[in-house]
This record gives sequence, structure tokens and C-alpha cells, in this order.
Amino acid sequence: MSRHNTDTPRFSLAGPRACRANRVAGRRGVAIANRVRSAVVPTLVAMVLAMGCGEGPIDPDETPPDLTGTYQLVSLQYPNQPPATPPNATGTFAVRQTAVEGQEAAGTVVLKITIVNPAITIDDQGTYKNRYDGSWEQRSEQLQTKGTYTLSNDTLTVMVTEPALAVSTTVWRR
Repeated sequence: MSRHNTDTPRFSLAGPRACRANRVAGRRGVAIANRVRSAVVPTLVAMVLAMGCGEGPIDPDETPPDLTGTYQLVSLQYPNQPPATPPNATGTFAVRQTAVEGQEAAGTVVLKITIVNPAITIDDQGTYKNRYDGSWEQRSEQLQTKGTYTLSNDTLTVMVTEPALAVSTTVWRR
């Protein structure tokens, strides 16, 4: 009986020489496939990583937080003064965001603060701008201020740095 089984599909029916030629070609094909695979796989990995990374890091959402809500006064502090807190000081701060453009948001504010001792009442309304970088501007009937803000969970802190007579830190809770 011949070494070549004609029932086995991997061998050619053309005879022993054709079978040897197929085996040699098969080994060459495997060697070529291995070389192609060893070159293609790292190239594909690099392409996938490059597509995922782009030309630089992916920027997070850089829009400022929406401050919309009605806040209750937690404390109001002027430099070199103890903080005014309830029940000596009460107030509300109603903020409504009306626009966002890039890293800046704008809206309306209604501010009401009453301090018992010393007797101070602030009843004001106007507009504000808050930015992604934490800066704050407020323009209203009684106040035109600049400063910074932070929002942590339901607590809004506004630190007025300009003008000098209005420098203060106000903490509000939604």
C-alpha cells in the first residue's frame, strides 16, 4: 500500500511528488503567515491605540456647573468679622441659569439677606456669570462684584474679591 492515502483530503491525488510539493508549500505558507502575523498584529494594536488616543488627551466637559436653584444662607463673613449665621442672619439666593457658551454660563439672581445685629438688609436682583475656572461676576441694582465660587454637592460658596468694600464669603445651601 502507498504512503499516500487518497481518502485524506490534505494530500493531492496527483501522486507522491505532488504530495511532497504541497507539504513544502504548506510549510512555506505557514512561515510566511507567521511573519505576516508578527508584523500585522503590532501594527493593528498601534493603530487601535492611536485611534483611541487621537492627537491629544480627550478633554473633559469644560462647561461650568448649572447653579440653578434656591439657596438658603448658611453664613456670611466679612474680613475681620465673625461669620453671620442663622438665626442672626437669614437669606435666600435664587439663581437661574439662562445661557451657556463654552466655559461660561450666565443667568439671573435674586438676593435677599437680613442681618439682625448690626441691622443690614440686602434686597437685590440682577445677572451673574460663572465660569469653568471658578470665576464669578454679579451685576445687579445694588452690587457689581467679582470673585470666585465653588459648588460642592448642594453647597454654593461665593467669595467676593472686588470691590474692596464688598469683599466677603457667603455660603449657601440648596
